[in-house]
Amino acid sequence: MKKTTCNFSLQQYDNIRPTKGYHFYWLTALLLFCSMGSAYAQTSYNKYWVGFADKANTAYLLSHPENFLSERAIDRRLRYRIPLTKADLPVSPNHLQSVRQSGATVLYPSKWFNGAVVSIENPNVLEELKKLPFVTEVTAIGKDKKKRRNVTITSKFSDVQLKVEDEDEPEESIYYGAAFHQIEMLKGDYLHAHGFTGEGMLIAVIDAGFSNVEKMEVFQHLYENHKIVGTYDFVDIDQNPYHDSTHGTHVLSTIAAKLPGQFVGTAPDASFWLFRTEDNKSESRIEEYNWVAAAEMADSAGVDVINTSLGYTTFDDSSMDYSAEDLNGNTAVITRGADIAASKGMLVVVSAGNKGNKQWQYLTTPADADSVLTVGAVNKDEKYASFSSIGLEIDSNNKVKPNLMAQGQSAETVTVDGTIQNANGTSFSSPIMAGLVTCLLQAHPRQNPQAIIAALEKSASQYEIPSQEMGYGIPDFQSAHLRLSELAPSNMPAPATAFVYPNPFDDTARVYYYAPRSESITLQLFDLTGRLYEEYHTDVLSEQPYKFDFSAWQSAPKGIYVVRIANAFERIALQAVKTSD
Repeated sequence: MKKTTCNFSLQQYDNIRPTKGYHFYWLTALLLFCSMGSAYAQTSYNKYWVGFADKANTAYLLSHPENFLSERAIDRRLRYRIPLTKADLPVSPNHLQSVRQSGATVLYPSKWFNGAVVSIENPNVLEELKKLPFVTEVTAIGKDKKKRRNVTITSKFSDVQLKVEDEDEPEESIYYGAAFHQIEMLKGDYLHAHGFTGEGMLIAVIDAGFSNVEKMEVFQHLYENHKIVGTYDFVDIDQNPYHDSTHGTHVLSTIAAKLPGQFVGTAPDASFWLFRTEDNKSESRIEEYNWVAAAEMADSAGVDVINTSLGYTTFDDSSMDYSAEDLNGNTAVITRGADIAASKGMLVVVSAGNKGNKQWQYLTTPADADSVLTVGAVNKDEKYASFSSIGLEIDSNNKVKPNLMAQGQSAETVTVDGTIQNANGTSFSSPIMAGLVTCLLQAHPRQNPQAIIAALEKSASQYEIPSQEMGYGIPDFQSAHLRLSELAPSNMPAPATAFVYPNPFDDTARVYYYAPRSESITLQLFDLTGRLYEEYHTDVLSEQPYKFDFSAWQSAPKGIYVVRIANAFERIALQAVKTSD
């Protein structure tokens, strides 16, 4: 069995080189408004967030995203018309070098929040960091892990309770095996029957350890078909996430397992990035920063869907704890990072948390993020599971959380020894949903993630009467698929044909357009920052070929450009690459 991982090392992040077709410059998380420095004894912390004022002297340009984003990531932005911004540019290598020279060890940078997570062994280094002219803040976020007494692998996630499935449980599906009911409840089998099983899609699972995944029979197809695209462990800063916890293993099984007749997940033919961000031996803010680092790496890799079954409200240091008032979608480190991830065109699926029957009843971060799909838990009878975290009052901020529900009570999973067991937790309702969301995206590649979420909400069992416990309820993926299909009815006139040639080009290129009907069209030329270079309107005749020239190309700098063509029935976006100034 071959293991395929990204050949990426920490030494590369200042000067990225292509790895298997991808250019990565990855990053991490932070909370710019979290002023905790005075609350912590400096001697008890050695992990810090260092914020930067600018990205001066960076070698990267927005006109050349191929130097810091993969082709998949660029294509995603083009598909959803998401412009590049300064937040996409890597952190200044000069700033990172100055931080190192001060005596700190850079664990990883963050371009979205412009800074770095560092390790400091000598307290005097703190003062040296604060003296650097570009440093805006130095905030304690964690310390070296140490073992705690009586810690269990699953204690921090969702109070997961595993139990062996009853031997007399009837087999409901020859193909899906034990996983049938949790898929059929959402009508995910309808998508699979129509060929949408995740093929060609890329999912990031951000979790704790993935113990034994590379050795398990239900995951063997991933390695044989090279569908584990990459792995990274942000806790130990290496590429081996296959240890420390079984939580990620159980989560992954609900999506990726493929052992027909025994257990098949919700997106068995997708490809995956596996990220370990959770340190099972402690609980501190650095785990949120780890998560955002993973989300940034996922973005750079061109990931389509992120699933995370992690949540944070309290920490080992109570001064770091969040309150119910902080569940506003704009406060927690991980929440803000999750919304940025969604803004880059990834569909982020998050477990609601398992605090519903505890003193803290509410969601755990990042489930409060505005743009993510937050998933609560129901039982096999489609009733609310009492442990599933509830949202705040719906009318308090005009948003419904959780968004949707899936089976999380007695959900079927595969354990590290290959046995099928059931488990309780929104940790499992979230990935069950995430896999099917990936299949729905596969079926509707031109629909952006927010349109996908909206269609699922409208299909759900409680759309007209959402509640704090169930949100919009249980979605119907068949109904959502048909709803999205109606946006492109079968009687729509034939689409136009358009392409740029030559592409790439040195000086200028032509846009070729074959008109299926007589009409007026609009042509626009943009760069990836959204700057409009040229625009004009013209009439075309039915079934005639046309060639168009943009004069602006001759004087435009080298880089990637987008040609947009709009007619009465469709909008076409073409990518063109100019290779010289």
